[in-house]
Amino acid sequence: MTPRNPPHSTHVACLWCDAWFTPSAPGSREKRFCNSRCQVDFNTALRNWARRVFDAGLVGVDTLKMENARSRVVHDEETALEETGRDLQLS
Repeated sequence: MTPRNPPHSTHVACLWCDAWFTPSAPGSREKRFCNSRCQVDFNTALRNWARRVFDAGLVGVDTLKMENARSRVVHDEETALEETGRDLQLS
């Protein structure tokens, strides 16, 4: 559980362990974890949960394929926007 008040007004709580940390600089990708171990643990837990949901028959292969295609489009659009922003900054 996240403590009520951060030690500093710019700190945010780690999504996995609730530790307070300083987020990334403005304009960079949002940081949700205090360190790489928390990110790995979160991703492992999420993968395990998704496997159980799939094995229980609650989600089918077609749904997974559709979501994968959708996330690829969003990722491609975000990458294009980031590259455009870099081009503008270099000018």
